[in-house]
Amino acid sequence: MSRKKEQIIPLKNNTIRAYTCGPTVYDYAHIGNFRSFLFSDLLVRYLKFKGFKTRHVMGITDIDDKIIKRAMDKNTEPLKLALEFEKIFKQELEELNIHSIDVFPRSTELINEIIAQIKRMLGKKVAYQTKNGVYFEVAAFPTYGKLSHQDLSELSKHRIDADELKKDQKDFALWKITPKDEINWDSPWGKGRPGWHIE
Repeated sequence: MSRKKEQIIPLKNNTIRAYTCGPTVYDYAHIGNFRSFLFSDLLVRYLKFKGFKTRHVMGITDIDDKIIKRAMDKNTEPLKLALEFEKIFKQELEELNIHSIDVFPRSTELINEIIAQIKRMLGKKVAYQTKNGVYFEVAAFPTYGKLSHQDLSELSKHRIDADELKKDQKDFALWKITPKDEINWDSPWGKGRPGWHIE
């Protein structure tokens, strides 16, 4: 955040915990994706080399608009498609000698935790509900963009799929209400699925 070199001080004992965004498993990962995965692997392996213990978690997004669309195109089930591409992804990690990841949690295995987190955000008044789902309210979180040094006024105000019910087009979905014939889970806000960011 300071954009300066600083000494790493583990929060607990000599262990550094790292979370890395993993793939959305609807297709083969490309070289740009693997650049990110290689970097995080190199970082964690260097920390180990320097004597730290590590816990490296890489999330697998196994339900998403892209997965659902690809599954429909292939006339298959979304979770089946996701599992096939997850297996391919892990094989490719092996081929690239990326082996610092300790666990790969799938989003669909954590629906209860995701719902609990959304409830906390609603309770803290940084999220709100519409008939389409629950959204994170960017303006309600004063330090939003601080880590990445983003100026909110400079961020695009337009999205491909504008939603007139959102307070601001920069707000993003935490829970999406979905059609009855689409894969969904029960929630306090209606049947739906998590948004990409909360995953």
